[in-house]
Amino acid sequence: QFNGQPQGSAQSQAFDNFTQQVSAAGQQLQNDKNVASIITFYKGLVKKPAQAAADFVKNANMASGFIFIGLFAIVEVVLSVVYLLSSVIGGFGFSFYPASFFEGIFSGIVGEVVRVLILAAVILVVLNAVHKDKKVTFAQTLSAACLYDAVYLPIILVAAIIDIIPFQFFGNVSSWLHTFAGVVGYVSIFFGVRAIEEDDNKLPLVCGLAFLATAIGSTIVNAIF
Repeated sequence: QFNGQPQGSAQSQAFDNFTQQVSAAGQQLQNDKNVASIITFYKGLVKKPAQAAADFVKNANMASGFIFIGLFAIVEVVLSVVYLLSSVIGGFGFSFYPASFFEGIFSGIVGEVVRVLILAAVILVVLNAVHKDKKVTFAQTLSAACLYDAVYLPIILVAAIIDIIPFQFFGNVSSWLHTFAGVVGYVSIFFGVRAIEEDDNKLPLVCGLAFLATAIGSTIVNAIF
């Protein structure tokens, strides 16, 4: 029944309302102090990475840490899709099994969350063991633990996308980016922990034990899932 309004105009109005809602949600996220701290971290990562890592830990907040973990989970899903596309493009006799695909996504997300939490917990225990004069909080160590994947995963995502291109050179570029991502991730953790532990002589032990425990925890998680 004609109601005096063209159908195209109604659809245009609905689309405008949707874009306004998305814009308002985005502005609300930017105004959130926890999201703002993450944005500030990435902005400072280009010019002053050490300072950006230290400031993020010094302004530690549990909420921003868990927001980061949520972002890590999203990146893991995207990575699974990119790896699937890479297999489709570059593989012969490719077979897709939905159950295995979604199981891999679930395992990746669980493993990511567990790795970050184990890393944060071990840093907390070790730092509180070596510190007698001040109390280290889980918010601080969670923020420090997030720094590795905050730097590592975006670079790995770029590497995975480049690896889709079916030429050997781009496969080498992807491998180089993996190496770069690992080094930058470890250095970010170093500066994050250094913001809590000012004695450089203790940092190798703290970081070493933390990543050892994380590797053991990841092995256990992968065996379970």
